[in-house]
Amino acid sequence: MPTVDTTSLVLIGAAGVALAGVSAVLLFRKQPDADTRERLRLQALDEQGRLAPGDLDEVRDRLVFYSYEVAGVYYSAAQDLSIFPELTDEDLRALNGPLDIKFERSNPPNSMVHSTQWSGLGLAAQPTLTNDSNLRRQPQ
Repeated sequence: MPTVDTTSLVLIGAAGVALAGVSAVLLFRKQPDADTRERLRLQALDEQGRLAPGDLDEVRDRLVFYSYEVAGVYYSAAQDLSIFPELTDEDLRALNGPLDIKFERSNPPNSMVHSTQWSGLGLAAQPTLTNDSNLRRQPQ
C-alpha cells in the first residue's frame, strides 16, 4: 500500500485553504449598487460610444423613451434620468423631436441620451449629429 508523505499533505491542505479564501472573497465582496453600475455604464458609453440620430417617443415622469436605427436595425429604449438632478421637470417637459443617441458599437441596444459628461437631449449648445454624419454646433 502506497504511503503519502507529509509534504504532499501540507501542499494539499495549503491549496484547500487558498481555494477557500479566494472563494470567500469572491462570494462576500461588496457589489456596486444600481446607481453605481448605471454611472459606470454611462461613463463607458461616454468614452467609447458611437453617435446616431434618434427620435423622442415619450417622456413619462423622469423616463425618456426613444428610438434609433443602427445598420438597418431599429431599436427602442428608455433611460431613467432621475439620477441627474440638474435636469428639471420643466426641461423634460420641453423635450420633443430628434435626439442624439450614444450606443455601444458591439451591443447597439446599450444606449443613452444623457450622462454627466454628454447630452443628446438638445437642451443647450452642444455637438449634434446631422444627416451627413458631420458634427455641427446646435444654437441655444
